[in-house]
This record gives sequence, C-alpha cells and structure tokens, in this order.
Amino acid sequence: KEHFPDAEICHARFASEESLEESVEKLLEAGCQTIIYQCFCNPVYTDFEEYAVTFPLLHRIVGGRAKLVFADQPGNQAPMRRAFTELAADRLEQLPGDASILLILSRHGHPFRKETGDSRGVLYRQELEKDMRTLLEKRSGKCVLVWADDEYADEYWDRRGRKMSTLDAYRKAMKEGYDYALEIPTDFIAENTDLMILHAMKKFTAFHDYDIYEPVVYPDWEKPLERVFHNGTTTAIYAGCPVGKYRKHIVEAIRDSLLEIRDARDT
Repeated sequence: KEHFPDAEICHARFASEESLEESVEKLLEAGCQTIIYQCFCNPVYTDFEEYAVTFPLLHRIVGGRAKLVFADQPGNQAPMRRAFTELAADRLEQLPGDASILLILSRHGHPFRKETGDSRGVLYRQELEKDMRTLLEKRSGKCVLVWADDEYADEYWDRRGRKMSTLDAYRKAMKEGYDYALEIPTDFIAENTDLMILHAMKKFTAFHDYDIYEPVVYPDWEKPLERVFHNGTTTAIYAGCPVGKYRKHIVEAIRDSLLEIRDARDT
C-alpha cells in the first residue's frame, strides 16, 4: 500500500481454482485493468505448481478481461535469501566454534526429467549457497555444505542415484562422524504438512530417537519449529522455517519483486 496506494490487494489460494476465480472477479469488479499475480509461498517457481498449473489456469480465468502480469519468483530477491541465511546464522552461533558441521540445504524435490524450476532455481540457490558458505568460512571447525531433496531422490524415483536425498545427507553426517548435521529447508517460508509430517517420515528415520507416531509439538508458529535428533556422536538439528522475526525479509522480497514491474514500466 505504501508503494501502490491505489492498488487493490487480495489473497488467493494458488492451488484452488475456486479461490483464484473469486479473487479475479473481485479485482475486476473493483475496476482493475491490470492484474498482477505473485506467489509468496514458493521462492522458486516450478512446473510442479506455477508454470504448468496456476499460470495457465489464471490465464483462462481472466480470459482477456484484463492485462495479466506474473511477478517474478521471490527467490530472485536478496531479502528472500537473507531470511534463510539469518536463520542459519542464528542457529550456528549456538554451536561450538570448533564443531564439525554438515550443513544440509534441503529442497522439496520433483520427479521430472526436465523441470523449469531447475533452471530457474539456479537464480535463487546459487546465490543462497554463496551466502551460506560465507557463514561457514567464519567457523574454525570442519564445515561442509550439501544440497538434498526431501522427495523423489529415493531408489524408486532416482534409480541411477543422481540425486542426494535428505535422508542420505543425514546418513552421510553420521557415517563421516560430523558433530552436527544442520538442515535448512530452503523451499519453504513456513511449516506445513509436507515438512512436519510427510518429509519428516522420509528423512528423520535415520535417527533412533525419531518416533514416526509421536505428535509434532509446535505451540508457537511465530518461532521456527526446531527438531533435534541423535545417532551415535552426531546431533541432527532441523532449524525450521523463517517465520517470526525473519518474516520481514520475506515481505521485502515480495515487495521488491513487485517494484521491479513498476520500474520496468517506467523505463
């Protein structure tokens, strides 16, 4: 509202055709001649969601009744990366300086041979990795960074073993004797049933003290959901998502992505 005081703003659930239809009709009734779509919950746009589903669906719903603009993925904005690096930095500060750490940057993962999100994801992940490595360079202990997929990196989906699953990343930490395995789920800005339940069932089975049937205790959604497990000499720390004090960076990334559209129009 500060940058676009005359703009109409409404929320839609991008996976719901009914919700998108309701939002489009609301904007058209308000007299909007241009509709800008921005997905704030996915740092990287993918065929899994935006390119093959939401974008063509929204084109059909608008049906030429207004100009339709798709704002770029928020992961291209530096503040989005900052949300995750600050989360990681805060957790690293709590660990002994000389501890050996395997930093796991986890992704959702996908089953496709070719996925637009892979090529577009580089714009987000390459810079994020640089920022994370800068954090690790400040430490005195052995620190290694790996990328891992929560899903579709198992023997069924990835028979040639081209990907590393988050489960295998944790196993690597234990096998190689790291003191800590610290996971940052980089594709999510908040907790959800994927992370808390489904993905957890796939990757935390590496640890003896993980109980697949135990309820997930998360009383304060304004704080990252941290989960800690142990196996041998390795402590696994799932750092959670950038909620609460980190959310300001998410908002800045959304704002900057929208401002790019205004700046392009002005030039």
